[in-house]
Amino acid sequence: MQEQDREVREQKGQGGEERGAAGHAPEEGCAPAEVGGSQPLADAGGAASLAEQDQWRERCLRVAADFDNYRKRAQREMEQAKRLERERVLRSWLEVVDSAERALSAVTEADSVWAEGLAGMVRQMEAVLRAHGVRKVEAVGQPFDPNLHDAIATVPSDAQPDNHVLHVERGAFVFDDGAVLRPARVVVARRPR
Repeated sequence: MQEQDREVREQKGQGGEERGAAGHAPEEGCAPAEVGGSQPLADAGGAASLAEQDQWRERCLRVAADFDNYRKRAQREMEQAKRLERERVLRSWLEVVDSAERALSAVTEADSVWAEGLAGMVRQMEAVLRAHGVRKVEAVGQPFDPNLHDAIATVPSDAQPDNHVLHVERGAFVFDDGAVLRPARVVVARRPR
């Protein structure tokens, strides 16, 4: 009995902490010996009970599952942060595209050289957006969709059916997966009274 007490004291450090075989504190959550191996775990008395082995095994499995969940959550958060940053940059780029389109619409036929240059720039800008998985959505003549359109006005008109887009003030852009990057600002037709 005294010999067992001496062994227990040797396995405990000077501060009374439990020590493993190498004299180091065991990792929190895992057994000091390999779990699931062919060798039974050793305890201070020389042989661990099956209940203790199961307890350590269960503890290690929980730690492994917690770490796996943490890794997956961190991966999701990283993907979300990347997507939000990508959307922020692309929305800024859309402002430049809008300015170029407004400039193109203001050019007269007398400035045909300028019009050709601006039209080429707009095509190039839209190609950059397509390369990043973003495309422009045509809205004129389409039924009003609150997920894709922001109505800035309704106008009585026979030119379009009731509740259809009559005019686009600012275009809509969506990702290839269908997620809306920016809704269109539109004027919606309504039946004249």
